[in-house]
Amino acid sequence: MRVVCNKIIDAFGRATESSQRLRVGAEYVVLSIHCQPERAVELLLDLGDEQFSWWQSIAFTTLDPRHPPNWVTRIEEMGIVNTGPESWLEQGFWNDFFDGDERARAIYYSERAVMLDSDSTS
Repeated sequence: MRVVCNKIIDAFGRATESSQRLRVGAEYVVLSIHCQPERAVELLLDLGDEQFSWWQSIAFTTLDPRHPPNWVTRIEEMGIVNTGPESWLEQGFWNDFFDGDERARAIYYSERAVMLDSDSTS
């Protein structure tokens, strides 16, 4: 799935002039989607150079709606909906990743490669 940035929204939902990570008009590959009732829908974007970050979907429009082949969707407690690689949705995955766990990091890069490869064949 690929989106284009239409405006920059900060973490508090306010429009801002610029960002060190995003550019208006730039295209991004969506790595995951998080939806939580009564909150903004968030997109995990690949920012290049092996960087990623969550951003509010209100700042983007879809360029390519096709989901990568490794995405699944789960509805969890409290109505939370997560879409992304199944391994990333497992309890504790992101904690392990940010703690530097080699297995979690290998899984992240493997799943990311699938998504970037499927995006490049679009």
